[in-house]
Amino acid sequence: LPTYCPACGATEGVTWTALTGDIGSAQLQGHYYLADETVDIGANHITVGTANGQTLCVNLNGKTLTGGNANGVFSMRTCVLNIMGNGSVTAGTSAGRVFNTNAGTINLYGGTFGVSTSTSRVVWTEGTGTVNMHAGTIDGTNGEFAVYLNKGATFNMEGGNVIGKRIYGDAGGATTTVTINGGTVSGGLGVALSDLTVTGGTINQIDVASDATVAISGKPAIAMLNLPDDYQITVGELVSGAVITVSADGVFTTDFASVEAAEAAKNFFLAADDGRIEVDGFALK
Repeated sequence: LPTYCPACGATEGVTWTALTGDIGSAQLQGHYYLADETVDIGANHITVGTANGQTLCVNLNGKTLTGGNANGVFSMRTCVLNIMGNGSVTAGTSAGRVFNTNAGTINLYGGTFGVSTSTSRVVWTEGTGTVNMHAGTIDGTNGEFAVYLNKGATFNMEGGNVIGKRIYGDAGGATTTVTINGGTVSGGLGVALSDLTVTGGTINQIDVASDATVAISGKPAIAMLNLPDDYQITVGELVSGAVITVSADGVFTTDFASVEAAEAAKNFFLAADDGRIEVDGFALK
């Protein structure tokens, strides 16, 4: 392994320690890698950091990490967890999730992440927890959700894939934030009492509750945007290649400055059979 870490930015002097299955429920910081083809930590979990403010970098190194308990495979302090490299992390049957955080930041630069039971969520984050997805795959196929956000948590996606089940931003007493700038979401996306911003990426379906806010700009490809009646979204500048198909029982409006701008939106918005698009009183369909 190199003596640097592209995730945390350390340029020299990095020593990588092998992560082994006999660590128990350990508190880790620094740089670790998977040396064995399968590293099974059993019914234990890894706590990121021995104290707040620390960083743990894990290179999957083409191997598999499995196990975990009700706290997940990784649980967080107010620390930073960086995951990189090819390989996978699968929560075992005793684990409810791979990542469990109500504080701190998780950065995903590679890997495939999944669960084993139908009530599990691959990523569970709430409170001040933030997940930044740059690459890799979150696979919710065997679980309840791929990503579950609650009580003010944040999910930012600029690359990678979320498959199998959906990303869901819920309330829990504080607004959650979801930003999609790139990547592919094929398991769907739902938002309630959440701020959703989409500027890119490919999304098969977005379901919007009436208490969520939605802003769309850039070059997204949204196969179906399901909106409540009389719902208003904010639409910024859309560029060539953006395609948004809208389904709504009634009329929804967007925040264009002029009829000319609304007319230009015909290039980007399509109305499903049960939808009608009206922009500042100007009907597109």
